[in-house]
Amino acid sequence: MASSLSIRKYPQREYELGKAPIQKKSMNHNCHLANLSFIKESLGDAVWNDLKESSIGVIIKLHEIEYVWSAKHVHYFLTNQLATKRTYEMWSLVGSKPIRFSLYEYGDITGLNIDPFEAKDTWDVDHKELWGEMGVSTIEGPNLKELLTVLGRCRPWDFEKRRMVGLLCLLSIGIYGISQTSRIPLPTAKRVMDREKFDTYPWGRVGFKQLIESIKCVTYEGKLTYIIRGFVHVLQIWACEAVVGIGEISGRKIQGTPQVPLLSWGGSRMRFKFDRFVLEEQEKHGEVRVRHMIIKPYEDIYPKWEGDEHDEDLDNMIKDILNDQLDTKAWDFPPIKKRKPGEDDDDKVTNVKDFVASEDQRVLDSNVAGLVNMVETLSERDGAIDATIAARCTSVEGGLNIRIRSLENDMKELKEKLIPTEKREVAVSNVNVDDDASSQTPAAKHAQRSKGGVKAVCKKDVGKPQDRKQGVNVEKGKYVVDLGEEASTESVRREQAFSNTLNSLLAGIKGLDDDDPTDKRQPLLAPPLRWPYVGSSDMKRIITTTRSTEIYDPISKVPESKRRAMMDFIEDD
Repeated sequence: MASSLSIRKYPQREYELGKAPIQKKSMNHNCHLANLSFIKESLGDAVWNDLKESSIGVIIKLHEIEYVWSAKHVHYFLTNQLATKRTYEMWSLVGSKPIRFSLYEYGDITGLNIDPFEAKDTWDVDHKELWGEMGVSTIEGPNLKELLTVLGRCRPWDFEKRRMVGLLCLLSIGIYGISQTSRIPLPTAKRVMDREKFDTYPWGRVGFKQLIESIKCVTYEGKLTYIIRGFVHVLQIWACEAVVGIGEISGRKIQGTPQVPLLSWGGSRMRFKFDRFVLEEQEKHGEVRVRHMIIKPYEDIYPKWEGDEHDEDLDNMIKDILNDQLDTKAWDFPPIKKRKPGEDDDDKVTNVKDFVASEDQRVLDSNVAGLVNMVETLSERDGAIDATIAARCTSVEGGLNIRIRSLENDMKELKEKLIPTEKREVAVSNVNVDDDASSQTPAAKHAQRSKGGVKAVCKKDVGKPQDRKQGVNVEKGKYVVDLGEEASTESVRREQAFSNTLNSLLAGIKGLDDDDPTDKRQPLLAPPLRWPYVGSSDMKRIITTTRSTEIYDPISKVPESKRRAMMDFIEDD
């Protein structure tokens, strides 16, 4: 049953509904389990097996099951937190179900020691000899970069010293999850020199403190990347343990009876939308299946941390969870701001359903108005595009018509200039038909001017035998020039070349009027472009199988896994 008095007394969302920061780039971390392979090669199998059985050996075991990390899955829980006053725990909202990540969950998943720190721990040891052999400053702890250098030369060392180097590497990579240049705190680094003190130390509390402080300090808005320190892989296993559906979809549950939940999941990077996942959970199961928290007696409901602040709203939510009275609608709408005394409260929202309905109507009206504006804008752009295209077509058509008429005029003038000499003389002969024409006629005047050099040919001159002997024989359809006896050889050669050029040009123009187009060369494909390609000495065939003979059925049902992957890919774009 849901409590009717629980509205708005729970912790509110860190980010408003629908405004959680999206993941622009992958989350960065320094808990790279692949670095453990170099440790095994450098220290040997004996030391490696001993480290596996140590109090932090679960880190090595996680590396050996080939676990797959997915930053995208973890990012959803980090950006859907509830705003609480407690520093050392995180509450995330999946749909309308809150789930907790605290020291209890961290210890349950990893199996590491999460006991409180000893208030008066005065243990110490002389570390200078080991630090000197490693080449590390004695006033601070080593970093992973220095330890990797030590691994390259520590193979001749005795078993215990190699074991100490291996434990330091596990602390840097797994427990603290820091960069290669960040140093392990000296007090904790020295504990590798005492096996008993190391195995009884609460490394689970150390690792959780490092992880949760990093989560609380990082900001997700306005940044392309962010960095999380600590044993980040626990967050993904916690998601699979706390949200049943996520474990079923992407957890890759390992069969058998692993020692701790950390080793029960293989992880994956399966693409899916959390919003769609929530809707599918609600449709199939009526609600999102979650484990809110690890149940403890109420007096121990909060892990013990020095200086952690009390949160009354969080108390109310935990009590409702324990009593099965959680109001799952408390986060379905934004919180209503309190009004100052004296302000007009005529429009105060007093009913949650009315508020939600009014918000839905406002969103619907806004969407409809946006669609109307979009259609009007598209219509205006469509008319402008049509006008622009019409103007461009008119301009191009006018230019083409002008150029075509210009070409026609040029061709007409060229053809007139190239009319055969015989036809031109026939046209002139109508004026000089009489052989006894006066010497003042144009033909006579032209003949008189031509006595000293080249003599132009006319109809009357061509008909006289003596003129045919002096000049060049005239053939029908040919351009000829009647040369006088005084013309030089050079002039003859120039005139003859000019006559040949005109004849060639005339032949070319006649060819333009020919209806039979010249045969074009047919393009041939190169052997690698032909089907099927059978290969050569220079190239290897990639696809050796024949074409598929299966018939594509567009009505066949698509497998659910393929449909989900396709829709997630489309929505990501």
